Amino acid sequence: MSKTQKINKIKSCAQIYLIGYRTSGKTTVGKTLAKALSRKFIDSDKQIIKQNNMDIADIVKKYGWDFFRQQEKTFINSINPSDKLIIALGGGAIIDSDNIKTVKKNGTIIFLKTSPDIIKKRLKNDKKTSQNRPPLSNANSSCLHNAENGQKEKLCKRVTINEVDKILTERTPIYNKASDLIINTDNKTIKQICQEINKCLYLPQNKN
Repeated sequence: MSKTQKINKIKSCAQIYLIGYRTSGKTTVGKTLAKALSRKFIDSDKQIIKQNNMDIADIVKKYGWDFFRQQEKTFINSINPSDKLIIALGGGAIIDSDNIKTVKKNGTIIFLKTSPDIIKKRLKNDKKTSQNRPPLSNANSSCLHNAENGQKEKLCKRVTINEVDKILTERTPIYNKASDLIINTDNKTIKQICQEINKCLYLPQNKN
């Protein structure tokens, strides 16, 4: 299959959904794929932030995670299946079985699998971790509310990093089951990840 034929085949496909844990590269990979394939890219977290005019940490603090998850569901249900988008979903979007059904019905799900150690390193080095990635458990969120203002940012980042192993253990089986394709991202560049996605999804079918 020539490059032109492959690109034409990609353009005829439905939505491409990227799932995975925080910092797994969904947004960066999604933007790169979208540019290469002349598609529009949408980040569900960014849409929710824009709609509420506040960061995720502030949304969760004011309304709670249940509200945020409902916002995710509303976003997923609002996508027009014929738009042929590349969509980065929040790490917890696939916890909801209804979301999985909707996404599977409308497109292809790609799990960007990243090891816990790399996730922790990225969370630690990201200056916006406390702003965009608050602790996922209600118990940890409550703990932060009671902390003194000067300590909240450091505590938030530490809690977010410490909960990685537990949350990944819970979510990885769901990610695996929901996905049509699993891409191991460790020690790969964004270009290599995108090339692997392209190769895996759009090889010509065996007619034998």
